[in-house]
Amino acid sequence: MRNQVVRLALITALVCCVPSVNAGKPAGGTTASSYTALSLGVLSEDAYSHGFGVSAAGSVVGQSVHFVTVSGSSMDVPRAFYWSRGTGMLPLPTNIAADGTESTSIAWAIAGGVTGSEFAVGEESAVGKATHAVIWNSPPTTKATPLETDLSKGSWAKGVNEQGIAVGSWGLSAAIWVADSSEIDDGYKRTDFTFVSGLPNEAEDVNEAGVVVGNADPGNQSRAGIRLANGQVYPLPPVSGDAYSAALAVSNVFAMTVSGVAINAVYVAGWTQSANGVQRAVRWTVNVGTGSVAGMILLPREWASGVNSGGDVLCNYGQGTKPPTLFRNNTYYSLKPPKGATGAAAFGLAGAASSTTYAAGVAYSQRASSERAVVWTIN
Repeated sequence: MRNQVVRLALITALVCCVPSVNAGKPAGGTTASSYTALSLGVLSEDAYSHGFGVSAAGSVVGQSVHFVTVSGSSMDVPRAFYWSRGTGMLPLPTNIAADGTESTSIAWAIAGGVTGSEFAVGEESAVGKATHAVIWNSPPTTKATPLETDLSKGSWAKGVNEQGIAVGSWGLSAAIWVADSSEIDDGYKRTDFTFVSGLPNEAEDVNEAGVVVGNADPGNQSRAGIRLANGQVYPLPPVSGDAYSAALAVSNVFAMTVSGVAINAVYVAGWTQSANGVQRAVRWTVNVGTGSVAGMILLPREWASGVNSGGDVLCNYGQGTKPPTLFRNNTYYSLKPPKGATGAAAFGLAGAASSTTYAAGVAYSQRASSERAVVWTIN
């Protein structure tokens, strides 16, 4: 698993920071004049839920969790869900194990839905079997299709674009899965690559041009990287003086001018971390023609989990005790949780800067097992 859920427990106190070099920003980004925060509830008989991914149509995926008792101990059992305003929260169908039990599952990302089909990706696992990456085509009407049938190594899918190209991990390698009818086992061709060889690697997000971002040694001494559409891989360095970096999201490609030169670029959101564990949110600007970093800004939050081509960044504090924020046009807009919640964290951002923007995450309160998936609609 990814994961920001685990990651929240590891984040240390924030220290004040200031912007570093910031490359020019394209036109876009509107004033966040208003927003709504909606709690999505849980699946029937479940205890809590988390929203992880959101599409440009405002659909949300994540996990809804119930408890089971095994050998006298309580265990959390997650079920992947899909939510839209038209359907409400529905379980994403998974495969049935040989013993008749249903697989546990989590949906990490969703894309599409504005002009075509939606695609959701994540993972499922059955008792005694390795976790494996799955995709839901046209969720929630179709059951999970395995992206990987080779279960000799664990796999999971963390990102997907509107073409249904999925990214994640297989074993120690980052992975890209593309639909291919010649692959008779599962219908998907996997391409393995690494950001840093000799370490565990994980791809986190992919844009419409096939640009992928992710990390080597994620969750430990993370090294962020970007893979361009031509297959070339480049590092995304931490800010000067820091030791580690992590990348969680990539925007679509946009045109901009840097020092009088026109380039095609993407924004990447994540964090930079000192050797003693102090994290700060960051947004890189990367030239997709050369792989070079054209600019980098630090944001006074602890980690950034979403970004779009207008430069908007979804930012979070550590333990979720403060609301997440949307960084837009050099202003921070607080995204408060629904009434009754005491804190929140946001994991996914979707929507162009000139259109309605959506964020997905979780709201917390002081009551035990009170987490609820949330969608913020920002106008």
